[in-house]
Amino acid sequence: MIAVAHVQGTPKHNHLAAVVRGVILARLDQPDEAKMALTSAISHADKLIEQSPSAFHAKYTRGLAFSGLALLSTDDQCEYLLQLSQLAYEEAITLCSMKGVVNDAMRILRELDFVDKFDALTTIRRVLDRS
Repeated sequence: MIAVAHVQGTPKHNHLAAVVRGVILARLDQPDEAKMALTSAISHADKLIEQSPSAFHAKYTRGLAFSGLALLSTDDQCEYLLQLSQLAYEEAITLCSMKGVVNDAMRILRELDFVDKFDALTTIRRVLDRS
């Protein structure tokens, strides 16, 4: 169902369908497919941000997608991807720090806990907690 939504989606929502698909695939231990979906989510979010720089939801998507990619990456790439995730979340919070939006971002990020074997997302959680 998510795969169909991702393929047949609308430009405003493609980033959301792709990131949800990526998180689900990561939890199902399908890292290659998850990486493709998360990379697609970033691409779709970037297109939306290009059209509308205030699209905070696309920046939150970028944060989640970079977090997922970090967990699925090699040690060399993990730190860099976590930095990109932190930057994306900080930009998103700057645009919209409403408690409900940040709580939703934290709740969705927790879906990656299953994949986060070494607490790599601790710093990212702190970024969301302090907003």
